[in-house]
Formats: sequence, C-alpha cells, structure tokens
Amino acid sequence: MTNYRIIKNSVEPALEILKALSDSNRIRIFMMLKDQKVCVCHILSLLSIVPSTVSKHLLILKNRGLLDSRKEGRWIYYSRSKKIQHKRSPLNRVIAELDAALLEDTRIKNDHIKLKNALKVAEKCLK
Repeated sequence: MTNYRIIKNSVEPALEILKALSDSNRIRIFMMLKDQKVCVCHILSLLSIVPSTVSKHLLILKNRGLLDSRKEGRWIYYSRSKKIQHKRSPLNRVIAELDAALLEDTRIKNDHIKLKNALKVAEKCLK
C-alpha cells in the first residue's frame, strides 16, 4: 500500500487545502491560474460576482498557500503558489490530478476560452 503523506504527516493542512477548494468559484479561480498570472479585474469579469466576494475567495486561497499575489502599478495579479508547483511538493501530484480531471469540465473549458480572449483584448488595449 502506498503511503500518501500529504503535508508533514498531518491531516489538518490537507483538510484546510481541501476546504479552500470546496467552492465552485474558488475551483474556477484556481483553474484560471493554472498556467498564468491573472489580474483581479479579469477574474471579476469571468465570474460575474461582486468584488468583495472575489476578494474573499482569493484571500482564502492565498491564506491556504495555494496562490501568490503581486502588485504591479495599480493592479494585483494572482498566480498559483510556486510552493505547490515545485516537483518535490507533496501536493504536486494531487494538484496535477485535479488539473487533469477539471480541464475536461465544460465550465472550466469555457473559462479558459473567455480568459484567453479577455487577455488578448487587454494586450491590444495596452499597445
């Protein structure tokens, strides 16, 4: 039997991460950030929920160590935490399996298409 020691031999940190990902909007945000950093404004436009709710979701994901943020000028960009993306991270395999499973979801696919289009428009506006 394989020993799946997720984080420092403790169930509690794993539970906190699973709780953080237990909301459909937080899953959608996490999946938007799979391969790129994204500005809060794009997250807002894709989810169509009020800014305070998006901020709460982002804070939960960040506090659980799933996201990093960086301020650039007046914009805040979020990305997946480098810690969980590291090959030696115990969560790396779990996140990879989650990504593979969720990338087939219709809503996640639509989010990626909408985000890609929004980022193209934003890039053109900045030029």
